[in-house]
Amino acid sequence: MSEQALYTFFAQHDMQYQTLEHVAAFTVAEIPPEVMALPGAHVKSLLLIDKNKNFWLVIALDETRVDLKGLAQQCGAGKFSFAKPEDLLALLQVTPGSVTPFALMLDPQHRVKVIIEDGIFGHSHINGHPMRNTAMTTIAMNDFRRFLALCGHPFQTMGLAVPIPA
Repeated sequence: MSEQALYTFFAQHDMQYQTLEHVAAFTVAEIPPEVMALPGAHVKSLLLIDKNKNFWLVIALDETRVDLKGLAQQCGAGKFSFAKPEDLLALLQVTPGSVTPFALMLDPQHRVKVIIEDGIFGHSHINGHPMRNTAMTTIAMNDFRRFLALCGHPFQTMGLAVPIPA
């Protein structure tokens, strides 16, 4: 499947979207300011693997510093590490720097468990890569909720930020 399959999915389900082209960005910090000015939640997506070889897609607000150790404990996962590039390709059909919540449509067997930062749903829109790291696609949050439901991927929401010491 491809970026075009994503747009076809959106069209079939009457989901409006906007895509803005940009230079290749492998991290949130590399995304150009004009892209970061798009309305809504800007997210980073981390594909993690636990000690039992379970995969987890963690979708967090771009400014969140995710506490992987604490998150693994919260999930009963033991320890998290980042998935290998070949796992990204096999499970979500994306390459490093292109991991996106939209890739969940490419995991119909639900091999990836999903965690979404609780603050994301408070935004009007969500921004994610359209299967490549040279563009950003924006959809309304209500459409993102429908997207998740249509993909059939169960998910859990939780706080992910590292506590700031007093």
